[in-house]
Amino acid sequence: MRAGKSYLAALPKWGDEDPDKTCLACKVEYEAFEHTILACNSKAWQRAHHLPDVSAVGQESPLWMSKASIVGLATYN
Repeated sequence: MRAGKSYLAALPKWGDEDPDKTCLACKVEYEAFEHTILACNSKAWQRAHHLPDVSAVGQESPLWMSKASIVGLATYN
């Protein structure tokens, strides 16, 4: 993620020239980090189970302040 590359469709993989950025789960929006963690309807159950209190992903978000949230994020798929 720090290098601007990840498994998310909106962040290109190494060597991709013009990838499709549509979310593979919902096929509606770009699959960016914020969409995947906060908004993707196809991931609602996982979000409710692993990240029940997360409503933001910015630097100041409580997501990054709580060990339980970090563990939830790590197990979220």
